[in-house]
Amino acid sequence: MAGGFALLVSCGAEPANCDVSTDFALGADEVRGPTMRPGANCLRCHSASGEAKNKPFSFGGTVFATGDATACEGVAGVTIRVTDAKGKTVSVVSNSVGNFWSIEPLETPYSMEAELEGRVLKMPVTAPTGGCALCHSWPDPVSASGRVRAP
Repeated sequence: MAGGFALLVSCGAEPANCDVSTDFALGADEVRGPTMRPGANCLRCHSASGEAKNKPFSFGGTVFATGDATACEGVAGVTIRVTDAKGKTVSVVSNSVGNFWSIEPLETPYSMEAELEGRVLKMPVTAPTGGCALCHSWPDPVSASGRVRAP
């Protein structure tokens, strides 16, 4: 998806934890809240079977400045629009570390687009899940071109 658009998952509290661990068990002293773990797969925990199943997300991710950005290079203020299989659209705005999510029930697959300062990037294929980092990861992208820059 060269030049495409990526939504990368993270969810969590101040300050941001820019070191995304591969150990998904949260330590007692780890920051939790809306700025936690930029670039990690939010739905790993924020799902019906995850550690944060009491706070499930329909989708979640992090918008980054570049395709190979570090976890500390999220972009704030990006509007993310997700349209589900039934045509329902939900819009959210990325926070101070680029994280975004929704708890609004949606049905996969999803169409997604991001908008910043009048520029729009549409994901060229539908997403089978709301866990964007399942494919849009870095440095080892699974089936996408890694982290793609915000529009």
